[in-house]
Amino acid sequence: MKIPLHHPMYAAVVAMVFAGQPVHACLNDRDTLAEEAQKHPDILQAITGRFERNPPLYYQMRITRVENDLQTHPDNLDEYDDIAVACDRLGRDDEAISWEERKMGRLPQYDPGNAAMKEQWYKCYANIGTARVHRWLRAGAKPARIVEVKQARQEIAGAVRIKPNAHFGRETYQLAVMDWIIDSSSTQTSYGTSDTLADYLIQNPPESDKSLRGAGTALAGLITLGNAWESVDIFTALAAAAPHASVLRSEYHLSSLATLRAEELRKAGHKSLFEVGKEHTVSSDLAQSDDGRTFAQLRAEADRWQRARTDYMMARLTAGRHPDTDPTFWADYRPAPAPQLEDEWGRKLHMFLRRRFSGNAMLIEMLIYLFGISLGGYGAVRLTQFLMRRLIGRWRTRKSASPASTS
Repeated sequence: MKIPLHHPMYAAVVAMVFAGQPVHACLNDRDTLAEEAQKHPDILQAITGRFERNPPLYYQMRITRVENDLQTHPDNLDEYDDIAVACDRLGRDDEAISWEERKMGRLPQYDPGNAAMKEQWYKCYANIGTARVHRWLRAGAKPARIVEVKQARQEIAGAVRIKPNAHFGRETYQLAVMDWIIDSSSTQTSYGTSDTLADYLIQNPPESDKSLRGAGTALAGLITLGNAWESVDIFTALAAAAPHASVLRSEYHLSSLATLRAEELRKAGHKSLFEVGKEHTVSSDLAQSDDGRTFAQLRAEADRWQRARTDYMMARLTAGRHPDTDPTFWADYRPAPAPQLEDEWGRKLHMFLRRRFSGNAMLIEMLIYLFGISLGGYGAVRLTQFLMRRLIGRWRTRKSASPASTS
């Protein structure tokens, strides 16, 4: 299924906060490592919901297994991360923090020369900081308890110092967003905050990404590897961040889809964390546009895909099987292939070249070829293939319609 995608883009920023559901910082367990092995998270799938989300029973069974394992093997440090993340996923923040504190008590003094222990300290700081900020949010995000967020920020900053480029740069943005939470909590009024999250991050971009080029990927990672799927703030920010991805990637054209997802959440009752007294609506033109129809189709397909995956998992989980202990758990899983978007940017470039160099197909082909080669990468190959198919198709149509071909 190929669906056209096009809509004007917005300005830039990334965010990681949500109300109704807690902000999801960077959690680290065996599932995180498996996801990262699949290169970068896909922004389209993050927006439409076509990414793996596990049912509560999956995490409850993991908790039961790890509790038993740690009774006989208390020095298995990775297991503390698995059980802490599982507790966090189920909203059991106190337990998640407790498990990481127990792990911290077993870790040797931090030594940057010890690679194995360096990784263990990194995961411990990242997980405990995440669980702490989640607890604050789930407890009502009270400004009087903002000290908890400040402590969580220190812990996550410790993780970033150990591993600055982990998780596609998500934790770097995570720190900036936590700064916004801290500042906004002290300036919140009945009319909202002095700065929106977008404004704040535009004025205070991460030192490692002043252009916000990595914002879309980092934000998509917070959705696909976290529980930010129901965050108004994060999808509104993604609408702003999408244009800052490479122009050859489809992410550049996803602003309107992210806007529509944020509106879908608002209609379901979700709100921004600090958005007080502000009304947000999506124009009927956008909702009824090609983008609106595209979004509806992709969301429906993603929901079907997720239901099928959950049904598959539940049939086995309820029978006592779990992927942690059963290597054949996924043996019979046959997911439907993901839909693809037609590269609208490539179509528009093709039309521009045709207007600019009308009547000179050979020159257009040479320009496209050189353009694709100079940029390199999978995205450039896809763009070049798309444009060449368009040119060849038009050349064949023109040839078949010429007098010489019909005589």
